[in-house]
Amino acid sequence: MRIQPLTNWLDERLSISTLTKLADKKEVPLHRHSIWYYFGGMTLFLFVVQVTTGILLLLTIARALRMLSKAFNSSSPRSSSAG
Repeated sequence: MRIQPLTNWLDERLSISTLTKLADKKEVPLHRHSIWYYFGGMTLFLFVVQVTTGILLLLTIARALRMLSKAFNSSSPRSSSAG
């Protein structure tokens, strides 16, 4: 595979080489990998899952309510006289 032409093409348009140079200079701090370290990432992940599923649920319920409304509106009208 020829990846170099693709890399050059992307670098011309997006300046990826400057980002890679900046990332090479950054140093990841050493720390203990305890449960407290992972809480931030787990919290963010679960929040994104909750927002995504909430939006999907909202879209599903809205569609079902529209279909239900059309079904009741298109049914034969009931007689308004009582008795």
